[in-house]
Amino acid sequence: MNGIADTYLLERFPPYSPPQKAESISLQTGSTGIAPITPRATTVMNRFSKGEKALQHAVRIRLDDPNSTTQEKVDALTKLADWYLLFKKMKRARSLYTHVFDLLNADGDEAPELVASYFGKPVPLYLPLPSLPLPPAMQLQAVSKLGYVELEYDLSPEGEVRNLKTLASEPPGMMDLKVRRALRSARYRPRITREGLQPEHGLTLKHQFRYYPRHRPDTTQETDNLQASQR
Repeated sequence: MNGIADTYLLERFPPYSPPQKAESISLQTGSTGIAPITPRATTVMNRFSKGEKALQHAVRIRLDDPNSTTQEKVDALTKLADWYLLFKKMKRARSLYTHVFDLLNADGDEAPELVASYFGKPVPLYLPLPSLPLPPAMQLQAVSKLGYVELEYDLSPEGEVRNLKTLASEPPGMMDLKVRRALRSARYRPRITREGLQPEHGLTLKHQFRYYPRHRPDTTQETDNLQASQR
């Protein structure tokens, strides 16, 4: 059942891919207003419903099995809650997270450690960081170097990225836009306490990547070599 849901999840939340020019405006506008009904929107809803049913079935199996451990039950319930959060069904997500939190706290001496492992800090559920920059043509390749983009951001109680800003990047501007765009679409399971789902402030992420610097030919060295060969 989990495998079925994972398949639908991958279809709905694929790994990073740069948007085409025709898509760039729609990706930046957010979700304000009423979106037109399209075949794509219907497909997304079908993924949600089928994945939900598969995960609900997995939950029933765990809850009905007298040999299931607390952690097995919690795993099944948390995956269903995560599914609701990813598809922005926050009322259902909050209810399930609260139930799981109470279930963990009823587990005796192991409760603090178990609660911390699930809800002690934000957990990335969808973080589609971009792939490495494409290498240049073979004749321009040199030894690769390690670059990075470091970002600071906040999280809403719903696990969405807010107040994103770039702290540093090397080389400047090479991957900044791609990493920022990817992080804007990320979703996290938020930190959860007895008071509910919590926002986070001042989180940082450092995304490292290999790149191929373009070197201009060393004309001085080429001249010296030419002169030496003519002697």
